[in-house]
Amino acid sequence: MKITIRKATKKDLPEVRVFQEQLEVARQKLWKKSRAFHERTKSSGRITKMTAREIIFVAENDHQLVGFVYGEITKRPSHKLAKLGYIDELFVLPDFRKQGVSTKLIKALIKEFKNRGCDHIITHTDWENEVAQALYKSIGMSPVTVELWKKI
Repeated sequence: MKITIRKATKKDLPEVRVFQEQLEVARQKLWKKSRAFHERTKSSGRITKMTAREIIFVAENDHQLVGFVYGEITKRPSHKLAKLGYIDELFVLPDFRKQGVSTKLIKALIKEFKNRGCDHIITHTDWENEVAQALYKSIGMSPVTVELWKKI
Protein backbone atom coordinates (compact mmCIF):
# COMPACT_ATOMS: atom_id res chain seq x y z
CA MET A 1 0.00 0.00 0.00
CA LYS A 2 1.38 3.38 -1.07
CA ILE A 3 -0.69 6.28 0.22
CA THR A 4 -0.15 9.67 -1.38
CA ILE A 5 -1.63 12.93 -0.15
CA ARG A 6 -2.42 15.70 -2.61
CA LYS A 7 -4.62 18.75 -2.98
CA ALA A 8 -8.03 17.90 -4.33
CA THR A 9 -9.12 19.02 -7.76
CA LYS A 10 -12.64 19.75 -8.96
CA LYS A 11 -12.57 16.32 -10.58
CA ASP A 12 -12.32 14.77 -7.07
CA LEU A 13 -15.43 16.52 -5.71
CA PRO A 14 -18.04 13.88 -6.66
CA GLU A 15 -16.08 11.22 -4.76
CA VAL A 16 -15.47 13.58 -1.84
CA ARG A 17 -19.24 14.15 -1.64
CA VAL A 18 -19.77 10.37 -1.43
CA PHE A 19 -17.26 10.31 1.45
CA GLN A 20 -19.19 13.15 3.12
CA GLU A 21 -22.35 11.04 3.01
CA GLN A 22 -20.49 8.08 4.53
CA LEU A 23 -19.10 10.38 7.22
CA GLU A 24 -22.60 11.59 8.10
CA VAL A 25 -23.85 8.00 8.44
CA ALA A 26 -20.88 7.11 10.67
CA ARG A 27 -21.46 10.17 12.86
CA GLN A 28 -25.13 9.29 13.31
CA LYS A 29 -24.12 5.90 14.72
CA LEU A 30 -22.19 7.67 17.49
CA TRP A 31 -25.04 9.87 18.64
CA LYS A 32 -26.69 8.51 21.71
CA LYS A 33 -27.56 11.30 24.11
CA SER A 34 -26.88 14.05 21.57
CA ARG A 35 -29.07 12.85 18.67
CA ALA A 36 -31.68 15.60 19.16
CA PHE A 37 -28.94 18.24 18.97
CA HIS A 38 -27.41 16.90 15.74
CA GLU A 39 -30.40 15.76 13.70
CA ARG A 40 -31.17 17.87 10.65
CA THR A 41 -34.32 18.52 8.69
CA LYS A 42 -32.28 18.47 5.49
CA SER A 43 -28.82 17.37 4.46
CA SER A 44 -25.92 19.59 5.42
CA GLY A 45 -24.20 21.44 2.62
CA ARG A 46 -21.97 19.34 0.48
CA ILE A 47 -18.80 20.64 -1.07
CA THR A 48 -19.79 21.78 -4.55
CA LYS A 49 -16.90 24.07 -5.41
CA MET A 50 -13.59 25.11 -3.96
CA THR A 51 -13.29 28.73 -2.90
CA ALA A 52 -10.08 30.53 -1.96
CA ARG A 53 -10.69 30.00 1.75
CA GLU A 54 -11.51 26.30 1.42
CA ILE A 55 -8.81 23.65 1.32
CA ILE A 56 -9.30 19.98 0.52
CA PHE A 57 -6.65 17.28 0.54
CA VAL A 58 -7.30 13.71 -0.59
CA ALA A 59 -5.53 10.47 0.17
CA GLU A 60 -4.94 8.10 -2.72
CA ASN A 61 -3.95 4.46 -2.85
CA ASP A 62 -3.07 3.23 -6.31
CA HIS A 63 -5.06 6.06 -7.96
CA GLN A 64 -8.15 5.36 -5.80
CA LEU A 65 -9.33 7.96 -3.31
CA VAL A 66 -9.43 6.53 0.21
CA GLY A 67 -10.04 9.66 2.28
CA PHE A 68 -10.15 13.42 2.52
CA VAL A 69 -9.78 16.34 4.87
CA TYR A 70 -11.61 19.62 4.40
CA GLY A 71 -10.68 22.90 6.05
CA GLU A 72 -11.49 26.57 5.88
CA ILE A 73 -9.66 29.77 6.73
CA THR A 74 -11.46 32.40 8.77
CA LYS A 75 -10.34 35.80 9.97
CA ARG A 76 -10.94 36.84 13.59
CA PRO A 77 -10.10 40.55 13.57
CA SER A 78 -10.87 41.12 17.26
CA HIS A 79 -8.46 38.40 18.46
CA LYS A 80 -4.68 38.35 18.87
CA LEU A 81 -4.67 35.02 17.05
CA ALA A 82 -6.50 36.47 14.09
CA LYS A 83 -6.27 33.95 11.25
CA LEU A 84 -7.89 30.63 12.00
CA GLY A 85 -7.53 27.35 10.15
CA TYR A 86 -10.61 25.24 10.82
CA ILE A 87 -10.52 21.47 10.27
CA ASP A 88 -14.11 20.87 9.24
CA GLU A 89 -14.33 17.29 7.99
CA LEU A 90 -12.06 14.25 7.99
CA PHE A 91 -12.89 10.85 6.56
CA VAL A 92 -10.91 7.73 5.68
CA LEU A 93 -12.40 4.52 4.31
CA PRO A 94 -12.59 1.80 6.99
CA ASP A 95 -10.03 -0.48 5.25
CA PHE A 96 -7.43 2.31 5.44
CA ARG A 97 -7.92 3.40 9.05
CA LYS A 98 -5.32 2.86 11.78
CA GLN A 99 -2.54 3.23 9.19
CA GLY A 100 -1.67 6.91 9.64
CA VAL A 101 -3.76 8.20 6.72
CA SER A 102 -5.77 10.62 8.88
CA THR A 103 -2.60 12.01 10.44
CA LYS A 104 -1.03 12.55 7.02
CA LEU A 105 -4.15 14.33 5.78
CA ILE A 106 -4.29 16.60 8.83
CA LYS A 107 -0.58 17.41 8.65
CA ALA A 108 -0.91 18.37 4.97
CA LEU A 109 -3.83 20.65 5.84
CA ILE A 110 -1.94 22.23 8.74
CA LYS A 111 1.06 22.88 6.50
CA GLU A 112 -1.22 24.63 4.00
CA PHE A 113 -2.81 26.65 6.80
CA LYS A 114 0.68 27.78 7.88
CA ASN A 115 1.63 28.65 4.30
CA ARG A 116 -1.47 30.82 4.07
CA GLY A 117 -0.65 32.70 7.27
CA CYS A 118 -2.91 30.98 9.78
CA ASP A 119 -1.70 31.36 13.35
CA HIS A 120 -3.83 28.63 14.96
CA ILE A 121 -6.14 25.74 14.12
CA ILE A 122 -9.29 24.39 15.68
CA THR A 123 -11.78 21.63 15.10
CA HIS A 124 -14.93 20.33 16.69
CA THR A 125 -15.92 16.72 17.15
CA ASP A 126 -18.82 14.98 18.80
CA TRP A 127 -18.20 14.28 22.47
CA GLU A 128 -19.01 10.60 21.82
CA ASN A 129 -16.27 10.37 19.18
CA GLU A 130 -13.39 9.33 21.40
CA VAL A 131 -11.38 8.02 18.42
CA ALA A 132 -11.36 11.46 16.77
CA GLN A 133 -10.53 13.16 20.07
CA ALA A 134 -7.54 10.85 20.55
CA LEU A 135 -6.37 11.53 16.98
CA TYR A 136 -6.47 15.30 17.43
CA LYS A 137 -4.72 15.08 20.80
CA SER A 138 -2.01 12.87 19.21
CA ILE A 139 -1.06 15.73 16.86
CA GLY A 140 -0.79 18.20 19.74
CA MET A 141 -4.27 19.71 19.85
CA SER A 142 -5.94 20.21 23.22
CA PRO A 143 -9.46 21.06 24.41
CA VAL A 144 -10.09 24.76 24.98
CA THR A 145 -13.88 25.07 25.30
CA VAL A 146 -16.83 22.98 26.32
CA GLU A 147 -20.09 23.43 24.46
CA LEU A 148 -23.20 22.66 26.50
CA TRP A 149 -26.77 22.40 25.30
CA LYS A 150 -30.28 21.69 26.51
CA LYS A 151 -33.47 21.13 24.56
CA ILE A 152 -36.21 23.49 25.73
